[in-house]
Amino acid sequence: MRLRDRPRGERGAGSNPVERTSRDEVARALSTLGTREGRKHVYATIAERAGVELRPASCWLLLRINYHGFVEPALLAERADLPLGVVTAAARQVEERRLARREGMALVLTEQGRQVAARLAHAREESLAELLGDWWGLDRPTDLVALVHELTGELCGCDGERPHDGDAYRPRAGLRRRPV
Repeated sequence: MRLRDRPRGERGAGSNPVERTSRDEVARALSTLGTREGRKHVYATIAERAGVELRPASCWLLLRINYHGFVEPALLAERADLPLGVVTAAARQVEERRLARREGMALVLTEQGRQVAARLAHAREESLAELLGDWWGLDRPTDLVALVHELTGELCGCDGERPHDGDAYRPRAGLRRRPV
């Protein structure tokens, strides 16, 4: 089963029609819903799902490094319009946990950091899939699976989900965590 690939005309914000395929519509809706979950909330939730005790900003930073290969924290704070203290605290936490190491001014993931980033990305993918509700059943279209995977890669650590504060993640009582 495939999502409809034929464009569908609809009215945009102005009076001009917007041509979108079903895939485009689902991608747009998931992206919008995914980023509306709340920046801090998204990363606190995926940290919980992945079983890691990291600040939401540290999760975002790990996924950002994973996507780009490296990050220069001071430059990131400036370009992403983030408080330097938030980025510094996140960088410190991932370095202290040996999830990333310095190469000059840049942070790069360690092997352990890549593993944690993979768990976080998988948890993010699960949270996006949940937004699909009944569409995410056993007979879901294979291109829908690919779309969720693609959007996960684009959203993890993206500017639209950048953190605004560095509050520590507080696990719920009774939950078991995997060590990070």
